[in-house]
Amino acid sequence: MKITIKTVIIWVLLIGWMAGIFCFSHQTSNESGNISKAVAEKVYENVDLTPERFEYKNDTWLLAHYEYLMRKIAHLLLYIGLGVLFTVAISEYTRKGMNIFIISISLGIIYAISDEIHQYFVPGRSFLIKDIIIDSVGIITGAGVTLLLFLLIKRIKRARKQQ
Repeated sequence: MKITIKTVIIWVLLIGWMAGIFCFSHQTSNESGNISKAVAEKVYENVDLTPERFEYKNDTWLLAHYEYLMRKIAHLLLYIGLGVLFTVAISEYTRKGMNIFIISISLGIIYAISDEIHQYFVPGRSFLIKDIIIDSVGIITGAGVTLLLFLLIKRIKRARKQQ
């Protein structure tokens, strides 16, 4: 197979994304908690996510829940990105959509599991099955949406050729 600039860029982006996830996971619980808390405080100050019937202002319980929500959304978004990048990278080697999907989500889930194992050894962090599940949903979403976009682009190109 011929290695192109496009292929190199895709793999550099994928490896960089994985390294970024590794760096986030390598933070101690205090470091990670401080980042999550800062984000949650900004959301709390600027976005009222509560129904009107609840008026929580300066409520530590709500702030803790915002922080938890931010952490889980971060997991989901990071792994959606990973799913997209794995799908684009694998599509350089095969055009069969189901193969691309299965390989991409398999590699992504293996990475999610290895990331949780890594966190187990970081002070104050732990191995959480629910994070693997959230990460897997992200990977499946990223891979699925990317494949749907590939299919849409392919159909548009085919329709243009027939005109």
